[in-house]
Formats: sequence, structure tokens, C-alpha cells
Amino acid sequence: MSVDAHGLDTQTVSQPAHREPAKAFGIRDGERRGEDAITTQPRAHPWGTSRHRNTPSVSLWRGATLHCKFIERGSGMTDSASAPSVGIGGVPETALITLYNRACEASRADGLLHDPLATALMDELTFPFRERFGAPDQAHAVRARQYDAEIADFLRTNPGATVVSLGEGLETQLWRAGDGAGRWISVDVPEMIDARRRLLPRDPRNILVPGSAWDFSWMTQVRGDPRVLIIAQGLLMYFPEREVEHLLGGLVSAFPGGRLIFDTIPSWAVTTTKGHRSASGYRLPAQPWGAGPSGLRTLLHRVGIRHWRRVPAPAGRGFFWGRCYPTITRLLPGIAPMVVAADLEDSSRPL
Repeated sequence: MSVDAHGLDTQTVSQPAHREPAKAFGIRDGERRGEDAITTQPRAHPWGTSRHRNTPSVSLWRGATLHCKFIERGSGMTDSASAPSVGIGGVPETALITLYNRACEASRADGLLHDPLATALMDELTFPFRERFGAPDQAHAVRARQYDAEIADFLRTNPGATVVSLGEGLETQLWRAGDGAGRWISVDVPEMIDARRRLLPRDPRNILVPGSAWDFSWMTQVRGDPRVLIIAQGLLMYFPEREVEHLLGGLVSAFPGGRLIFDTIPSWAVTTTKGHRSASGYRLPAQPWGAGPSGLRTLLHRVGIRHWRRVPAPAGRGFFWGRCYPTITRLLPGIAPMVVAADLEDSSRPL
């Protein structure tokens, strides 16, 4: 055990020192601002106990700071003392939740998602995922399949088009659904972009843009391309409706003729202060925006989007995900999350 800068006991967990495609690193839990501290006692890694000790470490605080020491790709460094350090302020644990659920699903023989890169990256992380987030479920794999299908369909009819992924986190959609021809622009907070740069494979098509989706300077990377697909996966529900409307209006103005894929939570699931608590005790961040079909239609009409549709959910595994959930999303969309594909139209033109 060691003592961190806040005077709390923390544990550094080790992991394999070198494995592709993701370089190995470990995570140490510490204090979270505004919520109860995450304290971990020694426990086994869900995928086995590491034999290596001379490895980088990561300290994670939700809503505070993630201090990382990564092994540089190709540098040959294996000593954590000499590895470069990366600080990630306020990194959302939601990036880890979605990675966890996708990777667990992809590792199953009967899994819904083929995502070997997520599985490999997950295998390198020694964060106590199950203890923190509870048992994995199929929700994020189902959502990823919905996005993958829409991306692939758009790129089939628009080969070489530019894809922009807003708030991408540790998503691996580029390698699952990209067409290998067009640019893929990843927009996220600088610290997360740095993590993507160090953890995920390099791809000459992938342009990493540090910054907020609401800082429209990233649009300079895209202007002039008439074929643009914008992805906002698992993003908009964490912002108030006025900010969602501002972003959507900016996209309509900047990319007439493009397409946007995003998802919403139902209105009943909106939380303005604290998010929902899972069975494991983990509390999601507040999700102040959600909408059913009627409310969403009103919002999209205000920003000039007239043509949109709900993306059907694929059948999952078991009775609920295989039969109930696809039926609910089709017949009762107001009580379930929605994935939406919308055409970005020029709001200055009469429609």
C-alpha cells in the first residue's frame, strides 16, 4: 500500500508489461471530488493475476485527475519510473464502462459484437471493473451494433467520406466499421485524446483533435467535404437541452447535406444532480437531457432537422435482450433509449 497526495491509502496493481495492440498499464484508485472515495483492497484481476511488477501505474479519480504512466509504443521502455506521465482531468468513467461491456461481450463465443481491439485493451487494464461497475450487460454492445450498421451503410453509399466522432472516449469503431478509405476524426478532451494516442493503434486516416465538441474549431478539419458523417455516441444525455440544441444547430449550419447519428435516453430517466446507481453501487454522472419521439421531434424541428428516423435495435441474447428489448424499442420508443439517424439540412433553405 502507498499514500497518495491526498493522504489516502491506495493500491497500485500491476499488469503484463508488453502486449499489442494496447500497451500495458495499471490503475490505482484514489479520491473522487464530490463523491465518496473509491478505495480498493487487494483483489484478483478478473482475467488473472499479473506476474509482472516493473510496470507503469495509473491513478484514477472520477471527476478529478487520472495520472498515467504509459509505455511508449516502440520505445522499448518497461520501467515505470522512466515512462512518460499523462494527466487526465475529469475523465468520465463512462469511457471505462462502455469499454468493459463491449469487451466482455466481444470475448464471448456467442457475443453480439466482434471487437478484438477492445478485448485486447481490456485485458491490459487492471482496474477492478466488475467490482466497480457490476456484472456486464449487453446494452453497450447492442448500441454499438446499431451505430456500426448505420456507419457501414453510410460509407457504402458514400465511399471515402469523412467520419467525425464526438466524445469518442475509448471507442474502437474506426476499426470495426470504417471503410479504410476516408478520414476518421476523433474529437475529445485533450487528456482522452492523449490516452487514445498512446493506447490504441496508429492509423494514418485517424486525425486526433483535442477539444470539446462544443468548441466548433474542430469543424475546420472537415469543412469543404460534402460527405460528412457525425457520430455522437453516448454523449448528448450528459448535457442540458440548451447545450444539445446549440450543438445540433451548429452541425446543421456547418454541414448541410451531412448525416448525424446520436442517441438519447427517455425522459423518465433524466437526472439533473446525481445519476442512477447500479446494483454494484456505482453512480452514473447526471444525465440532464432525454427525450421521447415527440420531444425529440420538437427539438430537431427548432434546429432545422426535418428528416430523421429511429435505428432499430438488433436482437441480443436471452429473453429480455433477444425478444423484449427489440420489441420495446420498436413499439414503445418513449420508454427506452433511442439511436437516431438524422439528415443535416441547411436551415436557411425552405424545407
